[in-house]
Formats: sequence, C-alpha cells, structure tokens
Amino acid sequence: MCFLMKRGALMRNKLIVLLVLALLAWCGNVFFASMDVKSIAIDKVMPLSFASYEGVDLKLKKYVYEILGSSNVLSRRYTGPNGFQCDVSVVASFSDRLVIHPPEVCMHGGGADVMGKKVVRLCNTDFNYMVAKYSDSLKYYVYYFYGIGNKKRYVDYYRFQIASFINKVMRRSEVAYLFRIVVYEGQEKGLEDFVCALMSNMDVERATN
Repeated sequence: MCFLMKRGALMRNKLIVLLVLALLAWCGNVFFASMDVKSIAIDKVMPLSFASYEGVDLKLKKYVYEILGSSNVLSRRYTGPNGFQCDVSVVASFSDRLVIHPPEVCMHGGGADVMGKKVVRLCNTDFNYMVAKYSDSLKYYVYYFYGIGNKKRYVDYYRFQIASFINKVMRRSEVAYLFRIVVYEGQEKGLEDFVCALMSNMDVERATN
C-alpha cells in the first residue's frame, strides 16, 4: 500500500512539473510573439568613410539573405593606406537569435577548409580567428565576434546566446549581431590599425534609433 501511495505521489509530481513546463512554454510563445520588433538601419552601424579608409557596399545575392533568414546584413569592402583591403560584414537581429551563428558553419557548407581557430586580441578587442581555404587556393584570414549593443562583445557563441536570450526576456532594446572581418592572403599588414580606427567609429545603437 505504501509503495502504491509513493508511486502515485511521484506520478502526480511528474504531472505537475510537465504542466508547469507546458505553461511556461505557452507563456513564452505569447510573450515573444507580442514583442515589438524595431527596424535596423544596418548601413549606419559603421561609416562608409572614416580616418584614411574608404568603403564600398558589396551587393549580396538573394540566396544569402534566404540562408541567413534576415535582411539586416551589411557587407562592405574597405581600402586604406599602402594598398590595405579587407571585407567587413555585420549580421544583426532583434527578434531571432538563430539568425546569428558561427561563420565556420557557412564556410564548411561552402566547401572551405577551416583551420587554426583560436582567440586573438586586436586593439583591446577579442576576436575569434581562423584561416579558411577554398578551391581557388587562396587563404582567407577571418576575425569575428558576437555583440549585443555597443558594450557587450563575446567570442563564445553559447555565452552570447544566453546573454541575448536574457536581453529578450528582459525586453532590453539592444540589437544582437555578428561582426566579421575577412583579410585576404598578403593583406594582413595594417589590420590592427584598421580595427582601431573602425572600433572608434562603430556604433550599433546608431542603427536602431
């Protein structure tokens, strides 16, 4: 009899837990569905021209936006002193954290060999660093981090996702984004000077006002 009573109590506790989880899931869906999603003027994140650098917007193909699931994508090529050149891209979102994912996922899907991933520091900012090599035999040096607003930057994807989720729950109106720089083989010299100049002119919040 005692065994049956304990078993019945255990089943009731499990049922209560399942009902609570189901209720939280339902409330979460209603809560997030009702959130006001602001537009993002993605081209305002960083200036077209700054310091000694000039940028030109790169036109992305339709399938790129479809893969990312967002139109808030900026891709820009900058040139600077002594022939320096690099490509900078920003992918941003208010409502969908899954839009932002590690770049190596797409690179592997595009047929690249990705090597030597590690964390490096440029101009007091931590970046994920890796080397990508495609069939054209050129090496591409990739630097990236995840960010929320102007002050929070992450190299760890999971820490970024947790922080982004908390922001969403707290209804903080800060945009989440992926920031990436690609430097082509032979163009690495001058990168840190470029990063210092860009970081002092970059303003994510300007794109959401």
